[in-house]
Amino acid sequence: MRKEVRLIAALALLLVLALVVTSPYARQEAEDSLPSLSSHSAAARGGLALYLWLADLGYDVRNLEYRSYAPGNAALLFVLNPTQPFDEQQVTTLEEWVRRGGTLVLAAEPYVPGTADGLPGAGPAELLRRFGLTVRLGDGYTEVAEPRQPALSRPPVRRVLAQTFGEVRAENPAAAVYLGAEGRPLLLRLPLGAGTVYLLGATYPLSNEGLAKEDNWRLALNLVADVPSGGRILFDEYHHGFVGGRSWTELLLSEHWGWAILYACLVGLLWLALSGRRFGRAVPLAEGSHRSIGEYVQSLAGLLRRSGARSWLLAHTHEQLKRELGHAYGVSAALADDDFAAGVGWRSGRDATALREGLVALRPARAPGEGEVLALVRRASAIKRDLLRREDGR
Repeated sequence: MRKEVRLIAALALLLVLALVVTSPYARQEAEDSLPSLSSHSAAARGGLALYLWLADLGYDVRNLEYRSYAPGNAALLFVLNPTQPFDEQQVTTLEEWVRRGGTLVLAAEPYVPGTADGLPGAGPAELLRRFGLTVRLGDGYTEVAEPRQPALSRPPVRRVLAQTFGEVRAENPAAAVYLGAEGRPLLLRLPLGAGTVYLLGATYPLSNEGLAKEDNWRLALNLVADVPSGGRILFDEYHHGFVGGRSWTELLLSEHWGWAILYACLVGLLWLALSGRRFGRAVPLAEGSHRSIGEYVQSLAGLLRRSGARSWLLAHTHEQLKRELGHAYGVSAALADDDFAAGVGWRSGRDATALREGLVALRPARAPGEGEVLALVRRASAIKRDLLRREDGR
């Protein structure tokens, strides 16, 4: 194995080792930067587990992101811990969609001063106001919540690990409390038109870490119980900041295939740099090693022969003959062949019949053979030598 090949292999190995060592930390940093309950996040407080689990159960699970904000024909929309505010048009769109039969599941927590939990007042404020709902700090910490009526029965829910300071309220008397603890409502169901709004005042039960604890997974199944098998479920990532199209730079730095392309380009550049390296001084050519004119003529003749450019060669010989004789005798090469031959004959005092016949022969009516071309070129050369020799002898 050559030295440069071994070096390239060593560099590629180091690059792979660096990727293996650093990728978990880079991934963890990326996960931590995402909002809690984001379906893109595999962190403890992320929502990727719920997204993948529902897809495995046979639902058509998708993200609502990087496009206009509209649930369309979705049966259920998860709005989980939204960090971006809703504008009036978006709220109106959601209200109309719910009234037509959609199910909205909104999970959010109030901001707890001195902690990183909850929302700092932005997020779903306008959405909650439109539906007459409130998420606020309760009078204590709710570790475990229990059903307040036998509605959560598909499958039955007994204990939900909530881990929240929040509680929920509704202005509409039609709202029913489904979960609570010590007088603190935690889950409300509000019928609206043909649809339903669920408000959950905790984010932990639907998180990656919390989904498998106690009966949290049963709670999630009850929330999607009215969605038929194969029905479409959307996760609102629009209000987690996934808005508008992504640039090529963002795609390369955020997707696995993007990093693969970058690493492949880096390895390719290393290979080019090392394989193109000069391992010594450039050695000049020795004297006499340059190509001769004869070799050039032979190679050009070989190319013309292989290409079969016989007509072109005759036309070139015809043009060259008129140009050289015209220059010697002061006759324009642009004249017709007969006039040109007559002019050369008059200026030279010689019979121009041979020149006239030679010029005509260089314009054959049919494609000439190889031997015929050679004979015509020799004939033209003889005519030119004879006339130029006579010119020089004057």
